[in-house]
Amino acid sequence: MGFTRAVPSSLTEFRTNLGELAKNIGHVSSWKVNMNNFHLEVDLDWAANKIGGKDDFYIPIKRAKAREALALVENLFKLAEKSPEKVEGSPDVEKLYDMIDPQAN
Repeated sequence: MGFTRAVPSSLTEFRTNLGELAKNIGHVSSWKVNMNNFHLEVDLDWAANKIGGKDDFYIPIKRAKAREALALVENLFKLAEKSPEKVEGSPDVEKLYDMIDPQAN
C-alpha cells in the first residue's frame, strides 16, 4: 500500500497531528524524511491501518530544506519515544512546518 498525501492546513493542525502520533508512537512503524522524493513519510502499523482505519501518509518537504527536515524529524521521533507529551509543544514542530511544500506532490 502506498502513502496518502496529507498536507496540514495550519500550524495548529500540524502540532495536533504530531502530538497524536507521538502519543500513539507504538503504532508508528517509521517516521522519516525520504531523501529520494522529499517526503516526510509516516508508516503506521497494521493495527492503525486496518483496525483504526488510518492510512500511511506523506507530507511534501521543500527540496532545499530536506536535510534540515531530516534532522528535525529524527529529533522529534526520539522525543516521541521518550516524552510523547512534549512533542506537540516542541519548537521543532514549527520549524518543520515551515519546511512543508504545499504545492509539491
